[in-house]
Amino acid sequence: MSKAAAALQLGIDLHKQGRADEAAAYYQEALAAEPGNGRAAHYLGVIELQAGRLDRAIELLERAVAAAPDLVEARNNFGVALRQRGRLAEAIAAFEIAASRKPDLFDAQNNLASALLASGEIGHSFAAAEAAYRLNPRHPEPLITLATVLLMRRDAPGAIDWLGRLLALDPNHAQGQALHRIALSRIVQPWHFPMMADGPRNDAYEAAIRRAVTPGALVLDIGTGAGLLSMMSARAGARQVVTCEMTPPVAEKARRIVAANGLADRITVHGKRSDELKIGVELPDKADVLVSEIFESDLLGEGVLPSLEDARARLVKPDARIIPQAASIMVALAGGEALAKMVSIESAAGFELSAFNEFTPERLIFDGSRFAFDWLSQPLAALDFDFRETHYPAYERVLSAKVTRGGLCLGLVQWLHVQLDEQTEFDNKPGRPPEIPSGWMHSLYTFASPVTVETGQTLRFLAGHNRHLPYFLFVDVA
Repeated sequence: MSKAAAALQLGIDLHKQGRADEAAAYYQEALAAEPGNGRAAHYLGVIELQAGRLDRAIELLERAVAAAPDLVEARNNFGVALRQRGRLAEAIAAFEIAASRKPDLFDAQNNLASALLASGEIGHSFAAAEAAYRLNPRHPEPLITLATVLLMRRDAPGAIDWLGRLLALDPNHAQGQALHRIALSRIVQPWHFPMMADGPRNDAYEAAIRRAVTPGALVLDIGTGAGLLSMMSARAGARQVVTCEMTPPVAEKARRIVAANGLADRITVHGKRSDELKIGVELPDKADVLVSEIFESDLLGEGVLPSLEDARARLVKPDARIIPQAASIMVALAGGEALAKMVSIESAAGFELSAFNEFTPERLIFDGSRFAFDWLSQPLAALDFDFRETHYPAYERVLSAKVTRGGLCLGLVQWLHVQLDEQTEFDNKPGRPPEIPSGWMHSLYTFASPVTVETGQTLRFLAGHNRHLPYFLFVDVA
């Protein structure tokens, strides 16, 4: 055995025993005897890396890679040192070579996934993390990377799936717990909580449900959420309530809530979209009552129109009671200095910035019960929807608003008016007592340019919808 080989072996033995300083001396001896000994350079570079001496580690690991190009572990550790030094692009290149030359090397695939994620290359990061996961399904890092990529892609349910696997392995994994909470919060938007706590809204729904639900009725509830409207329907005397929730984790939570309230024998929760329900499968028959609350703050954003059209056509009886039976998108001319600062700029710090107003937001979502603005006209219904009809085509029309207060009109403040049935209505018009929570926010639909108006003038605007979004355009003022 050569002197270099003997020194290398002694170094390896000591390294395995955790005696790094002694091992380093033998690695140095091996390199002195044989400067091109890639393994000695690699192992000594690892010791330097673990000690935090990055420049020396990079020097030795680069030497190892040059001397032994097929020593894949050395190239992987070279990438680790480069990344710790902040040389991310070079690190990724090293990991890519290591992973391509030895696809079954977990560390290379895992390090590549993590480095790609750090660089923002989430597509390639996901593929590398999947490869790492296949090599070691019990290691937490690929699971964290996969979940993070899916969160960045706004795929919270997918992230929850990977995080569930991680937390099954280690329920106390801190980052896994934190990401799991983030993912859950993205599935259930924060407005769910004030919506359920909105007493006037709940009272309006329950009043209409009690009038519509007769003993023995079959109720279809679209958009289960926590199951509140379904449980109201069961309490009103429904023989059976079938409800659907398109987000599986929410559907599962609703089942638990229904069971905890002693109603699991009368309420069936399906984790799917309403257009996936079938008579004779999920629904025993066509429903006598259709209940829904799948309204965005703009009414249309959650796909209420196609959902109700499909339900009216396939899932409910022709004479079924529909709750709510109608809704309107309400608007009024709006202005005010405080609101103007939210959507436009003229100057700041002595600089002229008005050209930036080309990027004025078309829609500003805000809480009009807590944020002051100027009413420049009386309310009017811009767009109306009768949910007792079977089809809701797109349409637009030009409306006129009488100016009741002069000023700079920024656009239209918007809210909802919901007709639950012939006797009960509800709206979230700005100005409700701020202590009453509401899941529906208000919107300012801005005009392309603010319009100066005087009391008594008439401002005309176009209001329309394409079945998924409402839109508004300034026409003229006289």
